Amino acid sequence: MKKMNTREMATTAVLSALIIILGYTPLGLIPLPTMTATILHIPVAIGAIMYGPTVGLTLGIVMGLTTLSKAILAPVSPLDPLFINPLVSVLPRALMGVLTAYVFIVLSKAIKVSSISVGISAAIASITNTVFTLGALVIVYSKQLGQILEQMEVSGTVIAFVVGIASTSGVAEMIITIIIVVPIILALRKALEA
Repeated sequence: MKKMNTREMATTAVLSALIIILGYTPLGLIPLPTMTATILHIPVAIGAIMYGPTVGLTLGIVMGLTTLSKAILAPVSPLDPLFINPLVSVLPRALMGVLTAYVFIVLSKAIKVSSISVGISAAIASITNTVFTLGALVIVYSKQLGQILEQMEVSGTVIAFVVGIASTSGVAEMIITIIIVVPIILALRKALEA
């Protein structure tokens, strides 16, 4: 990973501010009965696709720290106490930012149509955010997650719950991510080339 230049630092600062604003307003975290759907990963995807793994890692960490601080300061879901652990809140988001950047790098070399490589990379950002975060929850807090679900009177196993979240809010988040990220990236690339 390389050092950031001035443009990358400025963009990272703006996208970090956007992540924090989204994280602390109803715009970025949509409370659901059992989880919180998010669009906080969209600025991470934009930065990772535009500027690579260093920016993706930085923005992923900002997203994770925002999630962690929100879980401490203003919890909205019964699962929020589990997000106080950085292995659940920060690590999956940091990995998502880096992976998104590398997926785009590989795809942009293999696929010459940039809207396709951007769309796939945006989808990967959303999917990995969902899978890595839910996976971390299951790995780190399987027993506690089961107890919380029991208290909430949610029937089924922890795995069924996780699959249900991934297939509902996860799919919706992915579609929204593609719809938002593709035109923004294409417009930014065009503006920077001019």
